[in-house]
Amino acid sequence: MSDNIEYDTMYAVIDGFRIDKEAHGILTMHFRVTYDNGWSQGVGGYCLDGVEKDKNGEFVKRYDNTEWFMDFLIWVYKEFDCNDYANLQSNVAGKPCIVYFKKGEGSTHNATPIGIKPFKGRDPMIFPEFYKKYNIEEDED
Repeated sequence: MSDNIEYDTMYAVIDGFRIDKEAHGILTMHFRVTYDNGWSQGVGGYCLDGVEKDKNGEFVKRYDNTEWFMDFLIWVYKEFDCNDYANLQSNVAGKPCIVYFKKGEGSTHNATPIGIKPFKGRDPMIFPEFYKKYNIEEDED
């Protein structure tokens, strides 16, 4: 985690971790968390594959993000002390965590999480820093 960046944080409980294909056909992964104030939110939702389209919206090619997906999944296994996929949900669900936000944006209902760390975890996953490692461009919503 960058020492020179400040974050807002909120405590939450992880409801689960999912790797699934969304209705539009893109494979994604994310945590689902519930905060002390009762709000629930997805943390992640990152595309593991996708399609490239031209300026007219026509299909060009399919791409995958295998390398960074594997690093993210390895982080999940390491931080949650999980040894096999069959036990992933039980190792993740119910665990307290810290969710990170850009400074000044945390604790608002529509704030976008930029990171997560199990409460007893060692290393937070700060998504913008992770993106830089793989030259991934962030969406500017």
